[in-house]
Amino acid sequence: MCTTSNIKLMFTAMSVSKAMLCVYLLVVGSTLVADVDYQRAYGTSIIACGVWIIIAGVMTPFSSCLGLLGSKLHNKFLLLSHAVCDTIIFAIQLTFGSAVVAYTASDHKVALRQMCSLNTPLKYEDECLDYVGSDRYAGLKLVWAAAYGLAQSDAEALGRIEAWEADNKCCGFGPPERCEVVEGKIPSEFSTEGVPSAYTATRVVCGDEDSWYPSGGQQAVYCGHFFDPTLAFPTVGGCRYEMPGTRCKDKDVDYDSLGCAAAVQATYDGDMQMKGYSVMLASTFELMAIVMACCFCWKRKAHDILPAYLEQVPYDPYSVQDSKKAASSKAGESAGGEESKSGAGSGH
Repeated sequence: MCTTSNIKLMFTAMSVSKAMLCVYLLVVGSTLVADVDYQRAYGTSIIACGVWIIIAGVMTPFSSCLGLLGSKLHNKFLLLSHAVCDTIIFAIQLTFGSAVVAYTASDHKVALRQMCSLNTPLKYEDECLDYVGSDRYAGLKLVWAAAYGLAQSDAEALGRIEAWEADNKCCGFGPPERCEVVEGKIPSEFSTEGVPSAYTATRVVCGDEDSWYPSGGQQAVYCGHFFDPTLAFPTVGGCRYEMPGTRCKDKDVDYDSLGCAAAVQATYDGDMQMKGYSVMLASTFELMAIVMACCFCWKRKAHDILPAYLEQVPYDPYSVQDSKKAASSKAGESAGGEESKSGAGSGH
């Protein structure tokens, strides 16, 4: 298993695997850096995690070349350099993979988030305002608001909102017809790039009618409902849903009507966890490479090993002569003894 030829073969296979790992780390890191939705939902500090993951991806092929060349030449300096580089990459992947997962930690459990997205919560009602006023809720609302702003003129962005609504059987972002004003500004670390200014002034703004959201949107996306449509000159009081798509904006609100806030959080948290855990899991490649490099360093080189013929007891010509002399002397002694016995017999 740990023969020189086997270790060299393992280094070759590891180099191919780490080439694919390099591409994956670059993709994950670039996504965290370039996708503004992550910066809206979790804050701009997520960029640092993406940059470090990119650095790990860039270092990976350099380290693999050191390991591959070191294994071919059985060069201990190159193998140790490879082990040091992989130790650094290993630490980066564990540290920032876990940091990405840590962004998904929430003070509000899943059941509470789902219940507080309903028009009529059956429990946790006292805790719903705390959830709606949380930083995580505010960040994800920025993601929805940015998509909603684009949806006014971009069919793809509108399709994204309506896909969220259709997949999760929800409508709008917040709980339908249950708007509660939440004072306070959006945290400064959340990116508001591309978000309409109406949704960046404060956390939650309500419409003129009690528990309704502000009317908004343009043309087909416009949502504005009347206080009393039976009046001769009805007045718009707002929208029963918060930034809804065209599919559900005019639907009647029932007690079990659902907003999409909890579903959006589950989607983004799941995506972040997948990225973070996969980066941490990929660090096992670095750990195996470190062990392989150390094992190969401990193995002696071929020219440091004694040849097979030297492992045997060397030939000593003098020992052969001595053995021959000893044998002849013994033969002489035995012959002399026999002659003395025969002489004594003839005397009698």
